[in-house]
Amino acid sequence: MKVYNPSLTNISIAMIQDLEKPIGHFGSPRSGEPQSAQLVRPLVTGDQSPFADQIELVDVWQLPGFVDGEPLVVSFYCPCWGRYARPYLLQLIELADQLRAQGLNLLVFSNEPVKTLLRQFPKLNFHVVYDVGFTVASQFGVYSEAFPIWDRVSGISEEVFTPALYVISPDQQIRYHFLDEDFDKSLPADAVVDAALQLKQA
Repeated sequence: MKVYNPSLTNISIAMIQDLEKPIGHFGSPRSGEPQSAQLVRPLVTGDQSPFADQIELVDVWQLPGFVDGEPLVVSFYCPCWGRYARPYLLQLIELADQLRAQGLNLLVFSNEPVKTLLRQFPKLNFHVVYDVGFTVASQFGVYSEAFPIWDRVSGISEEVFTPALYVISPDQQIRYHFLDEDFDKSLPADAVVDAALQLKQA
């Protein structure tokens, strides 16, 4: 996995680190069922986050700003979403500013190397992790090889995630979710911030 750390001031390849630590059981099914058949339903509010069974998130990805006991806001992003991609990325940038103003952070998983995102937007204001092999997205159910998005959404011809965002509590429960399976919605930034703040203040 590779991670981009926006806290560094100069945009350079040095910001993209190779992280060699294993990530628990990501990438392997939770039961004897085939993975493609198992993860066809995206996780929603009330479900347990896949991170609950993994090595401590901050320890694995070495991400500053993510404090144990704080809510975690996670989103998925694909540069190859066609016309949907740029507006969604701009919304993520705006959301990251709103979260940071409240002492919170945004973690984004991308299906392409971080360098690809930096070519589009050299000064991203959130943490990015390259989700190699769709391992994290598969655990959240926002990617399934058996049900590809390009097979049902026009303008997309590559393997991509479903646009999704989650607010996760310190006890690894999903307390808020946003899914855009039809690629026709805007990111509800105010609702995301409100959900994260309720957890922070609890």
